[in-house]
Amino acid sequence: MDVPVKRGTTEAAEVERAPERPYFVPDVDIYETDDGWTLLADMPGVDPDQVSIGVEEGNLALSGAVRMEMPEDAALRYCECDVCDYHRVFRLGQQIDADKVEAGFENGVLRVRLPKSEWGKTKKIEVK
Repeated sequence: MDVPVKRGTTEAAEVERAPERPYFVPDVDIYETDDGWTLLADMPGVDPDQVSIGVEEGNLALSGAVRMEMPEDAALRYCECDVCDYHRVFRLGQQIDADKVEAGFENGVLRVRLPKSEWGKTKKIEVK
């Protein structure tokens, strides 16, 4: 499932405020190709519709909400699993083309594609 990337909204700024409950900082892997970077963030327990990504003022904000489901007629008596949301912010440089950022989410892993801008691409110049 593709995750829409929100630009120019207050959602990224709202994500950066102190959360109402504890949160995890998701582990990420970032790898680079000639065309850009790919960021992989682990967010187990998050449904795709609970993922939020925002690009604003040079920041990439990632968040995911975990929902604990329990039958209505049940009462929790013992719990070893922390139920926390995920949140992480990255500062983007001029090398990133923020208008072309794409994201997808599958099996608890958020994949964000960060294409290089023309400014960030290496250009070879032939010497004559």
